[in-house]
Amino acid sequence: MATILDLHSHSEASEDSRAPLEAYLNWIKLRHQERPVDGIVLTEHRQFNASPDYRALEDKFGLMVLKASEVETDYGHVLVFGVTDEMTRRFDALMDGGFPYLAALLEGSVVGYAYAGPYRPRPAYRFTVENSVYLEPAIHRRGIGLQLLQHLITECETRGFRQMIAVIGDSANAGSIGVHARCGFQMIGTHPSVGLKFGRWLDTVMMQLPLGEGATTVPTA
Repeated sequence: MATILDLHSHSEASEDSRAPLEAYLNWIKLRHQERPVDGIVLTEHRQFNASPDYRALEDKFGLMVLKASEVETDYGHVLVFGVTDEMTRRFDALMDGGFPYLAALLEGSVVGYAYAGPYRPRPAYRFTVENSVYLEPAIHRRGIGLQLLQHLITECETRGFRQMIAVIGDSANAGSIGVHARCGFQMIGTHPSVGLKFGRWLDTVMMQLPLGEGATTVPTA
């Protein structure tokens, strides 16, 4: 089931805010038939008020209120996301392939997740995985990404994988590069200017970590 979010809603701390958040949620609720939105994402590109807890408003209006979101704005003003058939298929494929999928909970809410998937589909690469780690921006620099990656590494070693590849978008992403380095990843190389996002060319950084016995032995399976 998909969720429809209204992007770029302004928090009351923003200089672009024109109405209290409660009034805007009430407006959305009243117009739900003509504008079926399930929630809003508060803006970050100007002043952002990170302190309020909006759960009471969520309960009152039956709408999601997300803050500190990194939702890409290429999609325009409304984004449809959620558990789509394609996402379910990809998740099932990871589970069927024996790959780990982890989530980080903080005070009962999911604030991050990490998983490993196949590095390449051909059988020759079956002992190599590529990792993915995602965090709610509001909890950055609290060590949760590091813990997720450490647990993911352990899970992959337990399942017999021998190499883990990290493909990091943007060579300026010092946070992600640093977390991987702390876990023992070595820099393999950089593909310069292979991505284009928000009018800016981005590098791709490749890092690698041997798992378990790595390449010192050949798996029997």
